[in-house]
Amino acid sequence: MGLAPRRYLCNQRMSLRRRRRQRLVRIKVQKLKSIVPGGHGLQLDSLFVHTASYILRLRLQVYVLKSILGLH
Repeated sequence: MGLAPRRYLCNQRMSLRRRRRQRLVRIKVQKLKSIVPGGHGLQLDSLFVHTASYILRLRLQVYVLKSILGLH
């Protein structure tokens, strides 16, 4: 009977950590949706694919601009 309260407290702590972690993930996903054009309204898997595509486009733009300026 002495272990049951400890186990209960451990489960509560884990549950609290999980909720905090989930909240942080939700906040980060919302930030990502606000950064990526067209990110609002996308499901998580589509958001990640769209984000990867957006990053590639940004890298290409940087490469082109560096080439134009002769910095490459």
